[in-house]
Amino acid sequence: MKKIILSALMASMVVMASAQVRVGAKAGVNFSKIDYQDKTLGDVLKSSSTSYFFGGVVEFPFLGKLSLQPGLILNGHAGNLGSGVDKVTYNLMYAEVPLNILGRADLGIGSFYLGGGPYAAYAVSGKIKSSGISEKIKFGNTVDDIMKPSDYGINLLTGLDLRGGLSLGLGYKLGLSDNAPKTLTEALNSKNSSFSVSLGYMLKL
Repeated sequence: MKKIILSALMASMVVMASAQVRVGAKAGVNFSKIDYQDKTLGDVLKSSSTSYFFGGVVEFPFLGKLSLQPGLILNGHAGNLGSGVDKVTYNLMYAEVPLNILGRADLGIGSFYLGGGPYAAYAVSGKIKSSGISEKIKFGNTVDDIMKPSDYGINLLTGLDLRGGLSLGLGYKLGLSDNAPKTLTEALNSKNSSFSVSLGYMLKL
């Protein structure tokens, strides 16, 4: 049994190595949201705003119509809480590593893809603005911090890769980590999510 599994893994590696690897860049707009839940009161406060993202991906085809697509993305995430003089604005930037598996269907003008996978991200910058005053977000896991720096969750992707290399995509990001500092987790829960529209270009190596 071990020999069969090892042989299958080696065969898969050979197929992936001999397949047409593609590299590409993509950028787009995020319609992002931060969900705050007060566990004591049972209230959920949803904040939403727009931001942007850009980065690169590598695609390794395997088993015919499937492909593995890791990447490195600088992903903006924003949100607004309240309104008027009480409005608080968050602007965050994460370095994100997605690992998606895509399935494809050939079309006359290119290929339609659908898939998803996990992602892990780490905050590289952040600002919070309130009453006209802007300050840097302090990331950490203590009572003096505003938000944890790490984030993780699931990506869902769909789109169209045209034959010339142009790529059009839609995505949904579901955050699974509680981003409230540990000292606040008994009272507050905070999670990220976003819907995105992207434009990219893929090049065969």
